[in-house]
Amino acid sequence: MSRPVVKLVIGTTELEDDLLSYEIESDILTPADAFSMVAFNRDGGWASKLALFDAVKVTVDENVVLDGFIDELNYTVGADGPRVEITGRDKFGHLVDCSAQPQTFKNVTFYNLATTLARTWVPVWTVQEDLPVHNAVKVEPGESVMDVLLRIAKQDRVWVWLDPAGVGVIGRPDYTTTPTHAIYQLGPNSGSPINNTLSSSVRLSGHDRYSEIHMTGSKGNTKAHFGKSCLIERGATDSTVPVTRPLIHTDGDCKSLKQAQEMAQDEVASRAFHGTTLKYTVPGFYGSPPGGGAKQLFAPDQRMSVTDEFADVDGIFYCTSRRFICDERGSRTDLELHVEGWLEA
Repeated sequence: MSRPVVKLVIGTTELEDDLLSYEIESDILTPADAFSMVAFNRDGGWASKLALFDAVKVTVDENVVLDGFIDELNYTVGADGPRVEITGRDKFGHLVDCSAQPQTFKNVTFYNLATTLARTWVPVWTVQEDLPVHNAVKVEPGESVMDVLLRIAKQDRVWVWLDPAGVGVIGRPDYTTTPTHAIYQLGPNSGSPINNTLSSSVRLSGHDRYSEIHMTGSKGNTKAHFGKSCLIERGATDSTVPVTRPLIHTDGDCKSLKQAQEMAQDEVASRAFHGTTLKYTVPGFYGSPPGGGAKQLFAPDQRMSVTDEFADVDGIFYCTSRRFICDERGSRTDLELHVEGWLEA
């Protein structure tokens, strides 16, 4: 496949031919995606065409992969000529930076909060899961919009991210979809010509893994428990931890036995998810599914088949992060994957 055509689109202006290198990162677990580009600043012409906070779109072969804004410009002149480095983030960058107005919302869902707090920057949202109604959500002074959204997302057991078109998404990973890509890290004696990685790293960590996790919290006075708080406690086990390692975890947001059970299960699944991290660098920006088929762009929120003979890995994993890179070494993609099971739909 020919080299991907990458553009930075600023209104009716397109930066393409002068691009020298770039990185475009999308991470479903990071509040805002980011990009960085270095371009030849021919006769200083780009200085009059670029401005801080310009709305931009980054496209790969006419597919929008990031909808955001410029937050830094760096003009340099050296032995290699005039250059401009352009960095920016997607629209969620505003939610990370900007304070939410202190107030208390009554009888609202996460969707109500998101559409109200973020409407200046992200007016359109989609919801993939049923959401509970919160009796009251208090926005504290100093909290950013994203602080509030992430706090309520944790309570609702959902993730929040921005899709490439600039639409906010409230949902959970779907571990039932068909894998979109196959990753092969094969040894020299495999005899297979399908090895498609440039480098790899498989990290297995037991530092935050426990055989059982007990979640505790409390609820306030009731008629049955007047004058004292009522302790809430439930636990979950991780059968993949082969030794006895108990943990008691306290969370002030835990207010019911049902919530304690869910939070304990989420803690077990989250620690298993983060305890196995697979990183692969593959050539180009496109990959094929297991067994072959039409190529498509790598992206987070995809399931991928991985066969890694060096780490004894063979299975389906969930992609959380994708970074497109192009420089003097050519085009390549960094991928990060994890075991499935955390906050499944």
